[in-house]
Amino acid sequence: PTININHCTFDSIGLSGTRMLSFSEAHNTSVKNSIFSNSKYNNESILISGANSQISFSDTFNVGVFVLERNSAAIYVILGFDPLYLPGPSGYYMLANNSPLLGKASDWRAMGDLRWDPNFTDIKDENPDVVLSFALKQNFPNPFNPITQIEFNLKSDGDLTLKIYDLTGALVNIIADGYYKSGVHTVTFRAKDMPSGIYFYRLQQGNNYITKKMILLK
Repeated sequence: PTININHCTFDSIGLSGTRMLSFSEAHNTSVKNSIFSNSKYNNESILISGANSQISFSDTFNVGVFVLERNSAAIYVILGFDPLYLPGPSGYYMLANNSPLLGKASDWRAMGDLRWDPNFTDIKDENPDVVLSFALKQNFPNPFNPITQIEFNLKSDGDLTLKIYDLTGALVNIIADGYYKSGVHTVTFRAKDMPSGIYFYRLQQGNNYITKKMILLK
């Protein structure tokens, strides 16, 4: 079977040496943007095996290393930070505002279940005729060379930023920074001095933020 795990939080109180997850017969398994933690012991967290299986952009805390078999690969970012869960009832894993896992996922959001991200705003674009309260559209055209347009919607007036980052997370450009009225806005981005590649653009207003990917192809 093929198994995909994305933005999940796993916490275990199992005895040392037990496994939290095991995908010994799966192929093309993808585990990313997730947190694997253990409240009491330091045990093995997850086993995956099979061709093209991978773990990326994930965090382990008080668990053993990932066990990878038969052409599996751990790639990109595997962290070992304390997630800094807020205290609460059993099963409550909200991240503190100073958690090192905020903004560390591959989509620039928090690692783990996004319900426990204190800065997360749930945006759904299931009906294109409904104007969203806070939304960032896909740039057009995409891929582009060297000019593209980015549209975003604001529910309320306020200060915002629209920034461009490269694949390493380095800031390469700021194309909007200031006070904007509520409504629909469009900005033009010119990238004539930037090399071809994948970039991310991030809209932030207060604690709300959305990040999307774009491709510059010269």
